[in-house]
Amino acid sequence: MHFSLNTDLKNEGLIYVAGLAGSGMIVLAAYLAVKGFRLIGSDRLFDMGKADGKRSFLENLGVKIVGEKFSVFEKSVFLLIRSAAVEDSTPLIEGALEKGVPVISRSEILAQIVNNGYSICVAGTSGKTTTATIIGHVLKTSGRKPAVFTGSEGEPYFQKDIEELFVVESDESDGKLHLYRPDIGIVLNITRDHFKLEKLTSMFKDFCFNSKKCFVNYSCHGLIDCGLVYTSDHSVMDSFEDKTGITWTKFMLEGEVYDVPLFGRHNVENCVAAIKACVEFGIELSIVKKALLGLPVIKRRLEFKGKRGKTKIYDDFAHNPAKINASIRALKERHKNIFIAFRPHGFGPLKLFGLEIARIFADLLGQKDCLHLFEVFYTGGTIKETQFNSKWLEELVKSFNNDLTVTSGELNWKSVNLSQYDAFITMGARDPFLGKITDEIIEK
Repeated sequence: MHFSLNTDLKNEGLIYVAGLAGSGMIVLAAYLAVKGFRLIGSDRLFDMGKADGKRSFLENLGVKIVGEKFSVFEKSVFLLIRSAAVEDSTPLIEGALEKGVPVISRSEILAQIVNNGYSICVAGTSGKTTTATIIGHVLKTSGRKPAVFTGSEGEPYFQKDIEELFVVESDESDGKLHLYRPDIGIVLNITRDHFKLEKLTSMFKDFCFNSKKCFVNYSCHGLIDCGLVYTSDHSVMDSFEDKTGITWTKFMLEGEVYDVPLFGRHNVENCVAAIKACVEFGIELSIVKKALLGLPVIKRRLEFKGKRGKTKIYDDFAHNPAKINASIRALKERHKNIFIAFRPHGFGPLKLFGLEIARIFADLLGQKDCLHLFEVFYTGGTIKETQFNSKWLEELVKSFNNDLTVTSGELNWKSVNLSQYDAFITMGARDPFLGKITDEIIEK
């Protein structure tokens, strides 16, 4: 059902947000709350007593948190915005439709918001959060006040006087990428993720044509054959660790030298895309360089949490084959022996990508590394084919690499001899517990 926020609906009643704790949903909810809309919402993590930090953040903005039940609907609820993780078969969605409450996706409402201002939209199957965060930071450094919509796990912050200038991580996972009409579009990469490659190709091509100006990475230009092709070729001149333990990369692009507190080829490629967009927007190179020196921590994107002894501790969002491949390669450039604690983010995704993920772990990890697999992240809902679980993935990895130590189930990190590893990393999407493991290791 089509629904528009173009009219002033702030006094019409409540907007219900389903899946509030999702990294993209909490940003949208925060923006709407700051803009004066009255919100009510739920999340299964809140029902389970988890993600208390996110709950407090939302409540401080005036968002009312309720349980995910049909009975929460009131006559004053005039719209439901849903996360893609909330199934059609849930009583929440079925109840809203029965009551005639319009149900729309996050992408539908977000596209309506940003299409009414000046927008820079970042698309691609990997790197969107990092690239959009960098662009937003550069714009803020230049004195602008953009609204930045990303999937970062950090708490969003919107000033009351934000401009109608939007930096957006345009997600393709719900099939609504064609709704965005950016002034500047970016296509970072195209790899199989939520859809088959043929469908993804069509979606990104539509996104490119719908952009007033679109930069397309050379690596995927052959697939969509449109836009302004840019190359991510660059010369990495140096990689070094500062006194706090953060790894920096110095690279050259079109004769200019840049320093960034990030590492890994994929992160340098994200920086290149961000630089292209910022220069196109009109930001001077001197300001871009200065901004890159002061990049904020990008939560759960190869986030360096600290050290325990000589072992460096990281937390990462990687969950699909392309992201896992990029993160492990980046880590292996810096560390010989690593311990990865990985949680698959769903039974369905594991069924689709388990074989590819297993091969990546088996190919990139060696005899002195260790891989631990937590059970699949599950918060309830209508799930089938639960045989695609961590034990299944463990046996698959072992069948490809007998020399690699692979375990599954619960993990007591205190029983791990961290001193024999150069790095320990938690890896996976959705689960807020992963970051807490690394925090506990650092604190104790």
